[in-house]
Amino acid sequence: MKRNKKELTKKLNRIRGKILSDTIEIEFLLTERIHRFFHPRQDHRATAFYWHILNTHKFSFDDKIQLFEKIPYFARLKSYNSIKNSLIFVRRLRNQLAHWELLENKSKLDDIVLQDPIKLKEVIVNNKLLGEFDKRKEFLLSKL
Repeated sequence: MKRNKKELTKKLNRIRGKILSDTIEIEFLLTERIHRFFHPRQDHRATAFYWHILNTHKFSFDDKIQLFEKIPYFARLKSYNSIKNSLIFVRRLRNQLAHWELLENKSKLDDIVLQDPIKLKEVIVNNKLLGEFDKRKEFLLSKL
């Protein structure tokens, strides 16, 4: 049983690392897109806006998604709903992998079960879910 726990933890850590790394890339592109909207030309105000507002720990990925949703220009894009839904999917999966607990007794190497420690909801991390993440990531990388 200890070997199974070690293998599950090792695989989950690899998945977490990939998702968190990919999400950082997506968040960076979203930040750049918002930055270019407010400051199409680079000047000292654009630099200050980026470094003192957009790119701070106080302005989270969730805040950036909410700002994206509130800007009418973005809402008029053909791919707006798909972008918004993909951003929400990515954020949700990132949060689940970062904060939810591994349920060893329900997990297998191909179906890792995580549980929200507060709401007791579960998610199964498997190839189907990771494939959906990869599909949405590629879409966002092409649209942001």
